[in-house]
Amino acid sequence: IIAPSLIKSKVTDFFLQLIRENMLYRLESNIVRDDIVGLLSKYVQSGRKETSLNAGGVCDMTIEEVTAGAGTFLIAGFQTVAYTITTAAYELALNPEIQEKVCTEIEEVLNEYDGELTFEAINSMNYIENVIFEALRIHLVFSIIDRRCTKNYTIEPVHPGEKPVHLKEGDCVWIPAGPIHHDPKHYPNPQKFDPDRFGKNKPFSLMPFGIGPKSCLGVRFAMLECKLILVEILRSFDIVPVKKTISSLPTFKDTSFGLSRKTLSTNFK
Repeated sequence: IIAPSLIKSKVTDFFLQLIRENMLYRLESNIVRDDIVGLLSKYVQSGRKETSLNAGGVCDMTIEEVTAGAGTFLIAGFQTVAYTITTAAYELALNPEIQEKVCTEIEEVLNEYDGELTFEAINSMNYIENVIFEALRIHLVFSIIDRRCTKNYTIEPVHPGEKPVHLKEGDCVWIPAGPIHHDPKHYPNPQKFDPDRFGKNKPFSLMPFGIGPKSCLGVRFAMLECKLILVEILRSFDIVPVKKTISSLPTFKDTSFGLSRKTLSTNFK
């Protein structure tokens, strides 16, 4: 479910066992709750060893598959959001002029909504969204996106001396999102933290949540979480560097899956 370099296997096993026991207890006791475990439990067909489609065209899943799905929602949605908020706060601490622009936007938007931090207010904060996307561009959570070919395809050569690449149905393709995010052809001065490089529509070369129909299904919720937490922090505090704050953060070139192993130290003032 999650690469072992991100989360220790004993942690993953603990959560999966917890979810499995909870799900089985609900099924046996006929307990219905409106949460992720309850929603996924609807697709469990007890006793099946393989996934199948029922008469209504809905996928019946095994208890193991549903447990894995719930575990993915729980674990994948925690580490990635925490890392994104951390790197965004880190960049804001190192770039006080950008932080000031974010605070100005927060104040202006909240004035329009009578000081209420509503869903609509959060969605109208475009600059802080660009800050988050720029943090994700530089400090990508996953530097590789994998896809599987659904049909034979040939990538024709673009430059002299190159050879065509022949892909077969079923081949696994790795898309180097990290290098693309740091390619000067797409992003001039790529090491510079510059939220103003983005407009309302983000370029196709920006892929922190993947690309295409198989992109992250939790992207909107993740962005809402990041924006909400950063707004709440910046309404009351300035994010400032401290003595332990490193001047530059390792990028995809020397990290695992894009996640930095360095401790990021900032302070709220």
